[in-house]
Amino acid sequence: MTESRVASAVPEWGPLETPGAGTALTLSRGALQAAIDLLLAAGGTAARSHHAYMEFRRNGMKELGSMLAAFLPEAVSKPVFSRSDLEEFATGSISRCFGPEFGIFEGRRYPRIPNGKLLLMDRVTSIRGERRRLEAGSSIETEFDVPPDAWFYQPEIPDLPPYSILMEMALQPCGLLSAYLGSSFLLPVTDLYFRNLDGSAELLARPDLRGQTVAGKAELLSSTVSGSTIIQKYRFTLSCSGQTFYAGEAVFGYFSAAGMANQVGLDSQKPAASPIWDGLSANAGRTKRYSRAPFRFLDEVAVEAAGGDHHLGRVSARQKINPGDWFYRCHFHQDAVMPGSLGVEAVIQALTALYSPAAPAAPAEQSKISFPKGLPFSWKYRGQILPTHAEMTLSAEITSRASVPEGEQITADASVWVDNTRIYQLTNLGLILK
Repeated sequence: MTESRVASAVPEWGPLETPGAGTALTLSRGALQAAIDLLLAAGGTAARSHHAYMEFRRNGMKELGSMLAAFLPEAVSKPVFSRSDLEEFATGSISRCFGPEFGIFEGRRYPRIPNGKLLLMDRVTSIRGERRRLEAGSSIETEFDVPPDAWFYQPEIPDLPPYSILMEMALQPCGLLSAYLGSSFLLPVTDLYFRNLDGSAELLARPDLRGQTVAGKAELLSSTVSGSTIIQKYRFTLSCSGQTFYAGEAVFGYFSAAGMANQVGLDSQKPAASPIWDGLSANAGRTKRYSRAPFRFLDEVAVEAAGGDHHLGRVSARQKINPGDWFYRCHFHQDAVMPGSLGVEAVIQALTALYSPAAPAAPAEQSKISFPKGLPFSWKYRGQILPTHAEMTLSAEITSRASVPEGEQITADASVWVDNTRIYQLTNLGLILK
């Protein structure tokens, strides 16, 4: 058989699994011809190339698949889970995504990942860990392709996405790894809720992510069970083009319906009627807020320029809960709850009021926002904001401020209440305002 006949005898075929390697190859007649040409250039013959091809077919195309993977750009890694797989898990069939053993959870409310535009993962590239063992060191690697015109970019933030989006990018792989490892099998007859409880994170760089792929990694550090509660701790990183730009740790919990109903907040349900507005001084400036959709979380903001224990400024805000808000549809399927990250976003918006005109009427008048590098920020959540609640209120106090080349850098501590129960505590939240 001549070289030209070898090429003409090669059929077209679709994706082929490489057994044991987790690699999928899409090969065409032209691609195989290119591989044969490479083999010939390396000193092979048409006969040996054809023999290699026949061995390839007889052995499940394994050996030549590995050879082609070294030469051809068409040889690409197949993701463990694709975007469509993740969307299936977010709102559809659990067993269709994770396998038949998860069939016992079909038809029940099961802890999910965010869906719709709040799903900030496009694929899973690697998972390490054994189902149902929940061993420290189990890990997941994900990717998210950030569109150049992504829905979450805001004009007032010139480099990074909103801070809440960074948090979601970093935390969502933790939840997916937990679900994949089968955490719910520890309490298989209990319908569980999955919630972030604590966390700390640090911004290491400020890359422009538009049109880039963000790689996320999460590693399970520990997992413990007590009664109907599971507590897990994770380490996470975000990177772009090989550079890690966000890193931290977070604690998550699985709770039964009874456990969720017994949440007492950060103050053990001590009375906290009107914790913010009744304590404002008479000269506090009040303004309707200007934040843009979809990040419009505040109805009213009150500013005390020299308020707080440090006399550097204090800001208070409130928002009527709207059960029709977009994030309740995205977070989560059959378990609508406002993401804690959006509570953080509301605090950030309130803080910018300290540096905005008294009555900002036009978007151009808003402060430009950036986030300081190397400043550890921590959060604690001990409650949730549901569509059935009436009002969210918050208070943030400036703890330090300094001039930096990019503008004015501030740090703040804050609390968030829902219907007079304090549920979030934020410490060392940093902003740079221009």
